[in-house]
Amino acid sequence: MQHRCFTRLKNALPVELYHGDTHLGRFATRDISLDGMFVETGDLDFFKNDVIQVDLMLFGERYLMRGLVVRRETHGIGLVLIDVNPRYYKAVTHILSEDGPGGRVEAGPPACDQKYAMGRAG
Repeated sequence: MQHRCFTRLKNALPVELYHGDTHLGRFATRDISLDGMFVETGDLDFFKNDVIQVDLMLFGERYLMRGLVVRRETHGIGLVLIDVNPRYYKAVTHILSEDGPGGRVEAGPPACDQKYAMGRAG
């Protein structure tokens, strides 16, 4: 089941992931949206419903958020963002309104479950 509610921008952005106090590494996004992202993590083990900390830079500004793992693929994870900072929404909305810097925008599904639109899965 896909949880995408918003338009996605296909673009590789640097992101650092943490699980508790453990730094998992520096990775790249495959796509981002207002409510989530897919992160190329290689062969690191994650489990569905793991909560991890996301450290993302956009326009020179740092965004610290929590993400819930909702999908695991061979080379990465799909995250729904939790407790998203309103500044992140503004930055991503700006990127999407311009079709992103070098990225490709894809529309999400026409209808979406409200709990995912609010960044809360469960």
